[in-house]
Amino acid sequence: MRLVFRADTRGPTEIFGTGFQPRFPGGINITEGGQMTGGVSTSKDLGVSLRYAAAYGGWLYALWVTNEVDVLDYLSKKGYKDAFRNAMSQMEIAAESIPGEHVIGARRARQQGDNAEMYGAVEVNAHCTVGQREKDLGLAYLNTDVTVGKAYAR
Repeated sequence: MRLVFRADTRGPTEIFGTGFQPRFPGGINITEGGQMTGGVSTSKDLGVSLRYAAAYGGWLYALWVTNEVDVLDYLSKKGYKDAFRNAMSQMEIAAESIPGEHVIGARRARQQGDNAEMYGAVEVNAHCTVGQREKDLGLAYLNTDVTVGKAYAR
């Protein structure tokens, strides 16, 4: 089980109920170029997800995944070194699906000048079933006033 983050334009009322499901069936598939399909894309890096959420005026979610695949680790083990640069910029964790009860909470994100930031109150999922320690960790991240540059470093 692992704490990850995901950006989405859909609000907490919907996501807390449905969670996240893959757009494409067939399970997680990672190509030699590092593209993942058949799963739900999340990131182990809060800043990566915050940039996405802010770019689309959406929400940043903290959640726990099980049976996840660390895309960078997968590419490394397969020897797909040409995909490392993209994988490093995303820090992607692929999950088969994420049930609503594994979503801890959410916070709005926006762009402010050259930065991406979280703002407003944290929405807490009252139906979250992960352990208290895991909930507390996810909520601690969401309650932090994080600001990151909206552009990726090159």
